[in-house]
Amino acid sequence: MLEVYHYNGSLSGLEVSNLLFINMDNYTLVAKVETDILKKAFEQTNNMENIRSTSVGDVIKSGEHCYMVCMCGFCQVDVING
Repeated sequence: MLEVYHYNGSLSGLEVSNLLFINMDNYTLVAKVETDILKKAFEQTNNMENIRSTSVGDVIKSGEHCYMVCMCGFCQVDVING
């Protein structure tokens, strides 16, 4: 199962490409998806009813690892607490 978190602000593609660490206090859990495949979790949460689509800058969490949605695919990021 993967957890999908939406960023509580806005990030540009350039800002996302420079991020190595994220603070999960800036994200909100929006879905738990019954898959272990990042692309499927993205597809299933891309057009959710009553919630904005998953997009660049959002995070998908798999166990202890977090992956940010990037312009083309995903990149692993480390989590820090603010």
